[in-house]
Order: sequence, then structure tokens, then C-alpha cells
Amino acid sequence: MRDIGKKTEETKKARIEEEDKDAGRNNIILYRVLESEAETAAERGSEDKKFCEKLLTGLEIGAVPEDIKKVFRLGIRDQDKQRPILVELTNRRIKNLVMESPFKLKSVQAKFQGICIAHDMTKKE
Repeated sequence: MRDIGKKTEETKKARIEEEDKDAGRNNIILYRVLESEAETAAERGSEDKKFCEKLLTGLEIGAVPEDIKKVFRLGIRDQDKQRPILVELTNRRIKNLVMESPFKLKSVQAKFQGICIAHDMTKKE
């Protein structure tokens, strides 16, 4: 009986891990992006989204602002730390184009230099 319960738990964890993986397939994470000084969370979110839109168009990969579904900061706001930004894109093609183009960040505007682009991975990965 214990073995069956243990196997069931392992199967549930594997299924949850796979669902997390599927949910993050179209996502990227941006590190070292300066935080906005705006007062409200909505204004800060709006500025982050505008920044991401400019970044995508600056990479010159054929992406348009409509390719961004959602943008939000990860973690708790702290004056001493820059939180990463999770960017949810509309499809995997755009994500792949972005991930193939980080070398272009060196030639775009100064505010994009020093930014790190990474895949959205699960905790287990």
C-alpha cells in the first residue's frame, strides 16, 4: 500500500513539473534591468512593459509589441536589489529568435547593454 502511495506522489510531482515546463516554454527572464522609481505598481509595470517592447524591437528580429503577452517582476520589491523580469511571449518562435540574438544587445542602445536574457526554467531544472 505504501509503495502505491509513493508511486502516486511521484507521478503527481512529475505531472506538475511537466505542466510548469509547458507553461514556461514561451517565457524569457531578463536580469539586471533597472527598477522604475514610479510610485504605483501599475506605473512600474507599464514602464517595464515599454522597456521590454523597446528591447524586442531593438533586437531587430521582426518582433512587434503585440508579441508580448505579459510582463512582471519576480520577487519582493527591495531598494537594494534589481528583480528579474519575466516576459511571457505569444509564441515559441519569437522566444527562439530572442534567445538566438543576445549578442545584438551589445550594439543596441546603452540602456540595454549589460542585460542578461535567459530561459524560464522550473526549480528542478
